[in-house]
Amino acid sequence: MQRMTARALLILLFTALPVSAMELGLEDCLRLSVENDREIKAAQAREEARGEEVSAARKNFLPELRMNASYTLLDRPPRVIIDADSFGPGFPTQDVNLYGDRRFRSASLVLEQPLYRGGALHQELERSQRLAAQSRYETKRRTELVRRDAEEFFLRTLNAQLQRESLDKALESQREQLRMLRERRNEGYAQEEDLLRRQSELAFAEAEAQRARIREKVAVDRLKNALYLDKSTTLSLREPRHYQRPKVTDDGTALTASTSRSDSLALEQQVLAADSEVRKARARLYPEISLFGQYTRQDDNNLDRDEVWSTGAVLEWTIFEWGKNLAEIRRAQAERLRLTHQRAAHTRGISDEVDELWGKVREKALLVDAWELKTRLNRTSLKRVRAEFNEGQSTLADVLAREAELLDAYYEYRREINELGVDLAYLRAALGSPLDAWLEEREILPLEEQPQPPAPTTMSLPPPIPAIPEPEIPPRAQAPLSLPASPVAMAHERTPGHSIQLGAFTDPANAQALRNRAGAAFPKHQVDITRIDGTYKVLIAGIEDREQARALLPVIRRKLTIDGFLPRSDP
Repeated sequence: MQRMTARALLILLFTALPVSAMELGLEDCLRLSVENDREIKAAQAREEARGEEVSAARKNFLPELRMNASYTLLDRPPRVIIDADSFGPGFPTQDVNLYGDRRFRSASLVLEQPLYRGGALHQELERSQRLAAQSRYETKRRTELVRRDAEEFFLRTLNAQLQRESLDKALESQREQLRMLRERRNEGYAQEEDLLRRQSELAFAEAEAQRARIREKVAVDRLKNALYLDKSTTLSLREPRHYQRPKVTDDGTALTASTSRSDSLALEQQVLAADSEVRKARARLYPEISLFGQYTRQDDNNLDRDEVWSTGAVLEWTIFEWGKNLAEIRRAQAERLRLTHQRAAHTRGISDEVDELWGKVREKALLVDAWELKTRLNRTSLKRVRAEFNEGQSTLADVLAREAELLDAYYEYRREINELGVDLAYLRAALGSPLDAWLEEREILPLEEQPQPPAPTTMSLPPPIPAIPEPEIPPRAQAPLSLPASPVAMAHERTPGHSIQLGAFTDPANAQALRNRAGAAFPKHQVDITRIDGTYKVLIAGIEDREQARALLPVIRRKLTIDGFLPRSDP
């Protein structure tokens, strides 16, 4: 029981731990991508290995000290015979047999200093240095590509979030419009065809909003993978307030491809390394000269001493090896030719890539300007419609439609800004050099127009304009809700004067709810429910003057957010 309790506590503790959350801006994203990218770490490890190859190539010029040890077992010992009288009469007097040992052990120290290798040592050092420089340029290029991809993932994730938010708000607007259409349908002012059309549009909008949520999740997961973050990490992206764009120039200037791009420099170093490999292969055709010194310690016997030293020079020259060296030279030359062609094609490809990206950047800048103007237009239109709505000249549906148009235009405006940032990231990577001299920075237009603070002035201000009071209508006694059984009798029991219809319902509970709202908003006015042909109509009745009734319409719209109207049957 105690084990079960402890285990339950541990499970509760670990499940109660909060999920890690991170707030990232663009610079944070770029920094994390460079710090965590495994390809960059692999390139740095290869750069370190190439540096050790350079160090090893330098040490080939220094003398080499080797130790040799051997143990030999012979089937018979070595033997030397000295004949009698070999050195003179009677010396030696008879044949002398000298024997060694069947077992022979020796240990030697050999010091060798290369003097001439046909230039092979120098070419090997130069080749390793070129390859080390190539690895450095490749690491730099990989860093540029990682920053480019991280910026692309960040901006595409922002686009996915903007699209999801835009579609969610549009979906909310369509749901509100469908609700209003259903009320108008119940009141008899809309057709069934209009209701079905609105329902079908809402269904497609819900499907599109669901697709946008899936795209946002995929974009966030890709960004996490690029930054090597855990899947459970909650990301909160800070949207930039400024963006970069090309400067407005009419002189027809264009970017030119630079030869200082990292991968171009890496290819150049690779070609130079291939040249060194060709010269190194040719060096094998020449002789090799070395100085050596040797000290040997071995078994002492009748034939050998226990200590032997020697020194001298060695010349080695391969005269015939079946064309192996020539084949190696041809292979190195073919590799150099391949890399030369590859470098030329890569240079031309860079020029075409830069021209294409520069054209796309300028095009995206024009689209940003177009959508900015569209956003300003929709913002102005929404401001006008809202003012008309407050004055009773527009409906709530008009306001919702203008808000949806503004959100769509603003989403396209922000999306084009982010796409412009993606193209600029690719252009920087294509050039391999900064673009600050060709770009300018601008502030991103906000969705709603920011109110400007009043400028300080010493002039005397005019007196404030008095507020226009609401039209006063003589109050009447609030009649209780009475729903007679006979609609004909209700039609004859009409309150004298003019009336404003607020809504019509088939359900009396809905009519009573609206009557309660209207009664709370207009306590001085008479709010009645009239039943005609099975429909319960909510009316503000007993208004003596028709002009007073018209003046009350914008007040109703502001307080109840519904559109009232004067029935045509009123006198």
